[in-house]
Amino acid sequence: MILARGKSVMTTLQRLQDLLVKRFDLERKDLDPAASLEQLGLDSMGTIDLMFQVEDEFGVTFPRDANALKTVQDVVDCIDCLLADSAAVDSAPVDSDRGPVP
Repeated sequence: MILARGKSVMTTLQRLQDLLVKRFDLERKDLDPAASLEQLGLDSMGTIDLMFQVEDEFGVTFPRDANALKTVQDVVDCIDCLLADSAAVDSAPVDSDRGPVP
């Protein structure tokens, strides 16, 4: 964990691991970044459920091509990318009449 102003900050991987432990009854020791979702017992329906849980936890929306997510690290990378995109949109200048300014 990273410390920022005396508070611990969890990484995306740690938050995802917590979610997988809590919601899918998995063991943290099995949640290596290289672990495949299939190895963890998540079939296609389980992966869809995971995506919904992640959307709620992280406040992101997965793209339709999220089927390409095969490992824990794939999910982490996707979340980080979605969060970065969201932050870029949130910090973009906005013209009150026209919306975001390029």
